[in-house]
Amino acid sequence: LWLLREAEDIRQGRTNNFEGLIEVSQIIRDGIQ
Repeated sequence: LWLLREAEDIRQGRTNNFEGLIEVSQIIRDGIQ
């Protein structure tokens, strides 16, 4: 589950992959709907 790890890294400031975070957020939002 790389996206959870990536989101965790972004929250802790270890990565600058904000595009990835936005992508993950959209996937999660689409999955919830």
